[in-house]
Amino acid sequence: MSVVAVIIRLIMGNTSNHDEAVETLKQSNERKTSLTNGSGPWTVVYDSWHDSGDKNGGRFAAFAATGYRKRAMESAGWDISVGGGFPGFSQHHEDGEWVSTYYRNIDGPDLEPLVLVQEMYGVVPDAYLISEEFRLLMHLWEDKATGNFFSVSDDGSKELAIEFIGPQIRVRTPLLRRYQAARQLDLLLFSDTRVFVTTDEKPEAFAELNEEDHTENDSVVSMGVGDITLSRSQVFSRLLIKRILPPPPQEKSGIWPWDRDDEEYPEFIIDEDQDGRPVKFTCEEDKLANYFGKNPEAPHYLTPVSFKPEVLRRYYDDPSLYSIGDGRLSCGHLWGVQIDNGNPAAVMVFLGDIGRDIPSSHRDHWRAYNIPPVSKMSESTFRRSFLAQFAETENPEHLFKSAYLAIQAAWIEMWGWGLYREAGGGDAELIQRVRIPLNNTEAEFEAQLLALAKLLVDLLNESAIAADLSPIKDEKGISKLKRFLEARGYEYVDRDIALLRHIQNLRSRIAAHTSGSSGQAFLADELDGLSKPKFIEKLMGDATQMFADLSELNPS
Repeated sequence: MSVVAVIIRLIMGNTSNHDEAVETLKQSNERKTSLTNGSGPWTVVYDSWHDSGDKNGGRFAAFAATGYRKRAMESAGWDISVGGGFPGFSQHHEDGEWVSTYYRNIDGPDLEPLVLVQEMYGVVPDAYLISEEFRLLMHLWEDKATGNFFSVSDDGSKELAIEFIGPQIRVRTPLLRRYQAARQLDLLLFSDTRVFVTTDEKPEAFAELNEEDHTENDSVVSMGVGDITLSRSQVFSRLLIKRILPPPPQEKSGIWPWDRDDEEYPEFIIDEDQDGRPVKFTCEEDKLANYFGKNPEAPHYLTPVSFKPEVLRRYYDDPSLYSIGDGRLSCGHLWGVQIDNGNPAAVMVFLGDIGRDIPSSHRDHWRAYNIPPVSKMSESTFRRSFLAQFAETENPEHLFKSAYLAIQAAWIEMWGWGLYREAGGGDAELIQRVRIPLNNTEAEFEAQLLALAKLLVDLLNESAIAADLSPIKDEKGISKLKRFLEARGYEYVDRDIALLRHIQNLRSRIAAHTSGSSGQAFLADELDGLSKPKFIEKLMGDATQMFADLSELNPS
């Protein structure tokens, strides 16, 4: 190879190495990430990294008074450091003496961090604390197991709001924007990133990468290139970016008195016209008639609106959050609505109650199950709502649940122990979940049959029932109960034991084997022309009668 060729190759090789170094030192990806942080669904408000000597950096966030914005735009440097924002004292000399002043926020009043980093200097782990005012105003709940925070909505739902991922802390951007709106504060998003390249070139060779403080849209950017004194073979670039996001208007906070500004009030079917087409009207309370002359041409607030029974499934299936009782659906103490569930064929809610009491986020769910008013209002709801009379439910499901709880209380009073053990684990809320099937499907039927079998058979308090009986090897709970009742002269032993064994047999035959032809034939014989909901309704009615008679059993 000629000398000229060697020189050309060396020059090209150096050029290639220089270009690669320039691309690394530019930090294009870090620049893009920092300039867009705060624009996506999540905003990183704290981070720190150090990757094998090739790069390191961090992110931080603070809120700032809008009057501070001009000063914040002067430089890409951080206006508050990690670990700032804590209480402390300042001192100044006055009239020959030191004067000490306490501050709730030593970096205030214009700046306040979202994350307070409490450094413990290696003695115990550092603490990363979310601003208390932020947590309280935005109504956040901390999951102690993960350290993450969840926002609790007006409808009772929980949404991940603040997530800890290793050293990174990120917050849902809409939550930050609402907090900014409420307090009318700017959000400052800081980043400081460094990358290192190994090269024989001096920093001056990369001088074109240097950037003085300058603004790019809503951000201030600066970059500098230097070398490490102890290692002249490494050059680094440092990129500083500060993004300043002004607050939205205060009414966008979604906090009272602006919490209902985005409410949506869909229309619901309230009737059918002469051609059989549905007649709909809004559920917005302010547009409905009442007994005081408001909106006389509109439907009345108490117009009944009907729904398929399946509308309640989402609430039955989450008994830790929702409860369905006789005439009421509620979400803890957060919200509740009067419903007519006295008729198993349909659920009814007054039109005005839908708009006033059911959260906006749930109304589309209800609308999906809305049907024309083909069923009558239950007698109990009519008497309670229009006659102001006490009325017991006629719904067999509610009567069964009430009787189940009553027999427990009665037997504890009479015998010192309950007929049934307390359910635990996944069955802890079984009494709330059990129901007359919401439709005629096999899955719904089997689920309720299984629940009945667990409640009435599996949870029998066998140890207490058999305490005074002579032991019989491999004797099961129902047989123990039979001997217990016979020993006390109970009148309906045969009837009630037959019911329990019938339910146990149904669970074994149907819930396990309905897919086969023999299982289907067995089911058809059992139903004897009844629909699946009506069949479960009958079992509940028989069990309710059993409980009523057992509650009269006298220990003497």
